[in-house]
Order: sequence, then C-alpha cells, then structure tokens
Amino acid sequence: MTTKRVKAAEALVDILEREGVSAIFGIPGGPLLPLYDQLADHPKIRLLLVKHEQAAAYAAFAYARLTGKLGVCLATLGPGATNLLAGLPVALVASVPILALTGQVQTTAYARSAHQESTGWFRTPNQEAMYAGTCKHTATCNEAARFPDFVRHSIRIALSGRPGPAHLIIPANLLHQTIDYTPLNPSEYRLLESNICDDLAMQAIAQRLAQARYPLILAGERALLPDATYEIQTLAERFSIPVATDLACKSAVDEWSPMFIGCIGVLGHKAAEKYLKEKSDLVLAVGQTFNEISTLSWDPSLATGRQLIQLDTDPEEIGKVYPVAVASVGHLPTMLTHLSEKLNALGVSKQGERE
Repeated sequence: MTTKRVKAAEALVDILEREGVSAIFGIPGGPLLPLYDQLADHPKIRLLLVKHEQAAAYAAFAYARLTGKLGVCLATLGPGATNLLAGLPVALVASVPILALTGQVQTTAYARSAHQESTGWFRTPNQEAMYAGTCKHTATCNEAARFPDFVRHSIRIALSGRPGPAHLIIPANLLHQTIDYTPLNPSEYRLLESNICDDLAMQAIAQRLAQARYPLILAGERALLPDATYEIQTLAERFSIPVATDLACKSAVDEWSPMFIGCIGVLGHKAAEKYLKEKSDLVLAVGQTFNEISTLSWDPSLATGRQLIQLDTDPEEIGKVYPVAVASVGHLPTMLTHLSEKLNALGVSKQGERE
C-alpha cells in the first residue's frame, strides 16, 4: 500500500475501521477533539456519548464481549482518565480486548505544571503508572510520526494471546499534526486469532474424547464469546457431551438444551457437581480459570479419577490449579471447530448414541 499524508487523527480512525470497530464510547475533551471531528466524517464508526468515563469503559467491555471485536473507549486527561481507569480491571480479569485512549497536555508543556498535567513530573499524577496495574500495556506517544505504530502496537497487545485492555496516552498537540501514513490490514501487523490452532493437539484431544464414556465440557468465563459459545453448543449436541459452566459463563449455552446440566461451584447446581465428581471420566475445560468460586475453594476431588483437558488462550492458565492430560493454547472458536472435525473423522457417535 502507498504512503499518504494525513492528519494523525485520520490515521487512527482508518486503523480502527480496518479492525472492524463500529462503535466508540467516551466523553469529549480538549486533547482528543481532533478525533471527534474526524469521526464525524466516518459514519462506519458510531460515537456514543456517556455521562461518566467509567461507563465508557464498561460499554466498551460489553461491546467487545457481545461482538467479539475490539472495544474502544475515550477520555480526556486528568479526572477523565482517572474515571476511565476504574472500569478497566474487569476487562483484565475477564480477558476482554479494549483499547483505552486518554489525553495528555501538549508535549511542550511537560513538567511546567500545566492544567491537569498527569505526566508524573513535579508531583503531578502519573497516568502511565496508574494504568500499569489494570492494563496489559500502557504507553505515551510523544512523536506524531510514530503514532500509527503506537496504535497498532496497543491493538496487537490487546488482541494477542490472552486478550485484555491496552492503554495509549495522546498529547494534546499530536492528533492535528500531518504525518506520513501507510495503511495496513490487521493481518500485516498481528497474527489473526483465527489462525492460532495446534492441529496435532486437536487430534490427540479428539482421540481421548472418542475413548471417554462420560465426558464433560466445562466452560469458563473466557469462553463467553459469540463464536466460541456457538461452537461449544454445537460440539455438545452433535456428540452428546454434557455441558456445565461456571457462574460467569452461565449464558454460554442454551439452558434449555438437553446437554446443559447447570453451573458448578458456589451457588451452582448439585446435578452438575454430582456428574463432574461421580460420573465424568474426562473433563474438557474451555476458557476455564478454575478460580475459587467455580471449584468450591479448589476442591481436589474435581480432578481425581478423570482426565483433564484444557483449551485456553493463555499458556499461563494451563495446569495452574489441576494437572492436565492434554492441553492446547489458541483461538477458542477455531480450536473447537477443528475438534468437531477431528471427532467426525474418527466416527464418534452422534447425539443420542453415546452411552
């Protein structure tokens, strides 16, 4: 693609459009006004005004959870950025990809006690330090020529591996500057999630599922994505595999489905706990963190006498609480699709035929 001269704000909007973003949530503020002006000329992205910056973060969370796309939220500097911060920890815990954009004083005003300066200089609040504990990544772009690289880097971190929030600080004198911009499609600067799947691991997992008499799918909160939940229900009903979820993933499958046996853990269903502990010989954990609530304070009997298989987006979750027989890390919907194909190829019994 050819390089062109555009405003930094226009480059930002183009990157978001190429990522499939269709809505942005926030409150206007001085440093980000050039972005708001640019969005007026791009009807593909709706700008939704909220009444509090924290609500913008929660709205971006809901958007990303429901659509499977990158959620984007905006806030100005000072109190705006501080308010936005409070809505991001839930995205970090739930592995939901969000790009949080906040303003900053212009670079020529750093360390001069500018109004609402939050650079960390001379006893001003340090915006990067505040966000470091609640985001996968936080950075300030002080050079307009590097701005597209900073935006793409933040998006790559938000969407790669275990998804989560990434934060980028934009000084007030940056967005209206004209820069050299080379448009790139997402596949040119990050690995698309749908390409992440270990075929050999899927074959090994399919063989173990085919041999199991009483398998169970145990879905966790990180499986609560549109494509993943569809594949979980399809896998369950096609091969007659019961499904249990933790409370955070309660809506992952149709609760009227004959394959759904309830939630596990505190305030869960006895039927699900009984099947898991007393009958299952293999548990396929999908996006499951095995936290305190879902495991009844890490009850060791949940992993006794059965094989545990884990599918996750984060390698650090594999075997974290219970030992695993086989595991695979990648894009959950893609892995589940491949697993169904492998089971079909092995001639596994269809619904109603499994004992």
